[in-house]
Amino acid sequence: MLPIRPYAGFWKRFAAYILDGIIIAIPLLMLFIPLMIYLAHQTGNVGEADKAVQWMAEMRSQQYLSGIRLLSFVLSILYFAWMESSKLQASLGKMIMGIKVVDGNGNRQTFWQAVGRNAGKIISGLTFNIGYLMAGATRRKQALHDKLANAYVVDKDFQPGDELPEVEPRFGVLGTVIALMVLSFFLFIGLLVGLIVYAAQHEAAKHAAQHTQTTQIEQTIHNTSSWA
Repeated sequence: MLPIRPYAGFWKRFAAYILDGIIIAIPLLMLFIPLMIYLAHQTGNVGEADKAVQWMAEMRSQQYLSGIRLLSFVLSILYFAWMESSKLQASLGKMIMGIKVVDGNGNRQTFWQAVGRNAGKIISGLTFNIGYLMAGATRRKQALHDKLANAYVVDKDFQPGDELPEVEPRFGVLGTVIALMVLSFFLFIGLLVGLIVYAAQHEAAKHAAQHTQTTQIEQTIHNTSSWA
């Protein structure tokens, strides 16, 4: 008899991720659009100013934008951590898709466990999103950030004490995507190494040409001095 599969599938999780992205974007846009308009207005006002003033205005705008990105990231983590550590155990997107998050024992996460899991999404993203794709290829349907936090994403009907069995991963299209991602990663690394080697060889050739040219000039000056 095949074990019961309590885990949320990759595509359910992906749909929940898209829904949460839309849900989070609406209040953030309402909060930040006025600030963006203000920054654009301020930058426009210094259009005819000297370069030093323009540079200061651009630097200030970049600082504001960096602050906005950081605040958006922090608010996003707090949103997920608060919702997923509540009695609901799910963000709004996950609730719509009928899934929730549990800890390694099948119980509700604490707030700080949920913060750690969602902060771990940075690592999943830095692996060319392979960390996210792992949710469709591991035996307990865990993404990389799930594994780091010892957490699971399961169907909403899962209850504490229910079994969290290993199941045979269903690769299919997802396995092909992961394989292509891994291949792309190694191709990217190979291309990067090739570019570095080419740049080093080009720089060495440039220095050699400059050295040869300098030597020729010095020789010409020496010959001219000797003739004189």
